[in-house]
Amino acid sequence: MTGLRGALLVAGTTSDAGKSTLVAGLCRYLHRRGVRVAPFKAQNMSNNSAVTPDGGEIGRAQAWQAAACGLEPSVRFNPVLLKPGSDRRSQVVVLGEARTEVSAGKYGTLRAELGQIVASTLGQLRTEYDVVICEGAGSPAEINLRAGDLANMGLARAAELPTVVVGDIDRGGVFASMFGTLALLEPADQRLVAGFVINKFRGDAALLRPGLDMLADLTGRPTLGVLPYEPDLWWDTEDSLSYTDGRLLGRPGPARGSQWLRVAVVRLPRISNATDVEALAAEPGVSVRLTASAVELADADLIVLPGSKATVADLDWLRHRGLVEPIRAHAAAGRPVLGLCGGYQMLGATIDDPVESGQGLVEGLGLLPVQVRFAADKRLARVAGTALGRPVHGYEIHHGRADVGYGATATPLILDTSGAGEGCRSGAVFGTHWHGAFDGNEFRRAFLTEVARLAGRDGFRVAADTDVPALREASLDRLGDLVEHHLDGAALEHLIAHGVPPGLPFVPPGPPPLPPTARPVPPATAPTDLTEPLAPASGPPAPAPDSPSGPDRTTPGTSAPATASASRSGSASRSGSGSGSGSGSGQASDEAAGSASGQAWDEPLGSGRASDSDHASAQVSASAPTSASAPPPSASAPAAAPAPTPGPRLVTSAVPDRLGPILAVLDGTDRPTMAAGPPPARPAEPVVTGDREIVSFDRLAADVLAAPARCGSIRLVAVDGRAGSGKSTLAARLTDALTATGVRVYLLHTDDLLQGWLDIVSFWPRLVEWVIAPLRRGEPARFRRFDWQRGAFPDRFEPIGRPDVLVLDGVTTARAAARPLLTRSLYVQTGRRVRYERGVRRDGAGVVPDWTRWMSDEDQHFAVDRTAERVDVLVDGDPDVEHRPETHFVRIVPGAGSCQGSP
Repeated sequence: MTGLRGALLVAGTTSDAGKSTLVAGLCRYLHRRGVRVAPFKAQNMSNNSAVTPDGGEIGRAQAWQAAACGLEPSVRFNPVLLKPGSDRRSQVVVLGEARTEVSAGKYGTLRAELGQIVASTLGQLRTEYDVVICEGAGSPAEINLRAGDLANMGLARAAELPTVVVGDIDRGGVFASMFGTLALLEPADQRLVAGFVINKFRGDAALLRPGLDMLADLTGRPTLGVLPYEPDLWWDTEDSLSYTDGRLLGRPGPARGSQWLRVAVVRLPRISNATDVEALAAEPGVSVRLTASAVELADADLIVLPGSKATVADLDWLRHRGLVEPIRAHAAAGRPVLGLCGGYQMLGATIDDPVESGQGLVEGLGLLPVQVRFAADKRLARVAGTALGRPVHGYEIHHGRADVGYGATATPLILDTSGAGEGCRSGAVFGTHWHGAFDGNEFRRAFLTEVARLAGRDGFRVAADTDVPALREASLDRLGDLVEHHLDGAALEHLIAHGVPPGLPFVPPGPPPLPPTARPVPPATAPTDLTEPLAPASGPPAPAPDSPSGPDRTTPGTSAPATASASRSGSASRSGSGSGSGSGSGQASDEAAGSASGQAWDEPLGSGRASDSDHASAQVSASAPTSASAPPPSASAPAAAPAPTPGPRLVTSAVPDRLGPILAVLDGTDRPTMAAGPPPARPAEPVVTGDREIVSFDRLAADVLAAPARCGSIRLVAVDGRAGSGKSTLAARLTDALTATGVRVYLLHTDDLLQGWLDIVSFWPRLVEWVIAPLRRGEPARFRRFDWQRGAFPDRFEPIGRPDVLVLDGVTTARAAARPLLTRSLYVQTGRRVRYERGVRRDGAGVVPDWTRWMSDEDQHFAVDRTAERVDVLVDGDPDVEHRPETHFVRIVPGAGSCQGSP
């Protein structure tokens, strides 16, 4: 192809929707067609970074996209990089150099200068390359951040970039998210959005056609393609938040020998460049798992402490989580431990940090004779040398300088090309500042062979044909193939060359009215450069874009059932694993709580009410009657007319008949038809099928009491299952039946131990420390109940005592680590759609992103643990068998070869 010139912006409905992937695919597609193409991301927030040939630092995704273009990475491809060191402060890297560290509030003071840098850098690229494919950040509909937007519609408006919006159908609700993203943009931004792309579709794309047609009718914009889900694609994860606890990395093939090698990577809060271990996960027979569990560390062959953007803070976190002693015990037993960059620094004797944390001298783990002192300047370099007799290449990004006491028991891990030592090895403990070393095939194989020897895995055999650089290149080629075969190339090329077609319709309601202190909405004309839309706001500064503040939670973990006065995006119980109540019985069931969803769903779009992200102002007033508490109006007293609401409403009379019901739902006038949308798709996992048996809770209670205690003198019963399956209902009724026999029973919901939405697996050490370990010692147990509104554990402990039976209700409670202690284990099996709709009904539409992530984390855990096939009692959570649910449940009696299908 010749003559194609222009640019395109790829925005997304959410973070991790597929923007980076689509940009890389478009770059490879155009590069193969002879187009001189370059990637561009004006502002990135990531602790996964890469070093450019001239010693600059950019987001790792942009280095990967440069490879798709056949280019070396350049600081110009990512002029602004934010590296969060805490929830409120980020290091600002400008054109490859660390400029300063600012709080979210102070970031606004830099926007005008950064806007000029972004504008001039993009202008330079557009003169040097035929096409520049730009990537947005987060979502363009983050209305609280629009005034200072550097990377989304602020960039598109300034540079007149045609924009496509990509949505991840794997998360569920893709049509709603694409329509909603467009409908929250102001008219001047909407005119630049020219179409949509759907990512990660599984199945027959023809099934999407009715939805695609309706979306085009609603928005006046086409869907330019549907990219299929490709499980074999492999590349580094850009966002450290994607590295959730318990996540399995890679898709290793079968072991080449008789044994697997198990690698546990500690999921540090500020994990940085964890992409290092992705190369290990590509090896056949190597299982790599992210974890914050002491049990899983003890069970691993190799423990990896990865890089960290906040080394001292993450070292303190290791101590508070009780992970230091398992790591030391692992090393003392002669089993391998590896530290990379920040993890290497933690393994040393001391860390003197006047720069990053300002804490001065702190004690390290003492496993390597290394003294670390942080310097103000950051070392950025590409490096090469030899290790374990093999060539090794990598790159360095760190403030810490290591002084190593080499001697008889401590030797350099690496010799660089000048012969100088780098890193350290002492027995089975390894450490290095070099990132990317495992991409080298020879060194990776030698290292894994040595790890297997130290771990006693004599049956492990390293694969001689795994080629990580070739795998990366093949993934880029596959992305180019997907773009070529599944997107409308002609339409995309026309957008790039000619810009947005005129006359695209405005989709109401647009953004909500700004508060009085906010900066006025810019005019509908495009500014000549980026300085105008990027000027600091006249009111209080907005937080830094893409601030990694964690899940937005409003649902407290209280013992009260959900009521109609719950906040807009949640009820009084969290959706992860039940009602979140304390001891005793009578808790609200998963199903009953669903009837108490927030009242704000009745509001029309454009009503001026707060968005789902502004939960505090969206709560129903405690003094106002609600639909659950107010009596119906009498016949003689007509109901008061609703107050007029500002903003446009969707009018259904002017659209085709078949779209009327859809617009009624969007307008809030047809609440009975509102649904959560499809639940996120998932990897295949067998469903256990078989005959059905009706069992009384009294019989189950008798069975529990007749079985031996295995947790000290306590009978421990786990009620497991996925969120929304009905576990809490089952656990409460079993608790009632046990209490009726006269024994002392305590019902503990693990919701109360979770530290937010990302804690599905790693809460276990708290449960062991506070509850299980004391009970095994014959001591009373207690726990601290997490406050979901404050996002913290209180100082106060709540007593459990020493009951005769402890019933644990929650996702993952019947995990492999617990089974030796359990008197009985139960698993409630319920279809995915049913569970998803229960959860969204119960907790409200605002938690759909959290629910989606939670379901994905469940998929990862249960795909490995296969709990349903290993429990004592399998329960049908949505039975079609007649029974009295208050006193009986329906048990699934598995038959031979009964695992089939997916829930």
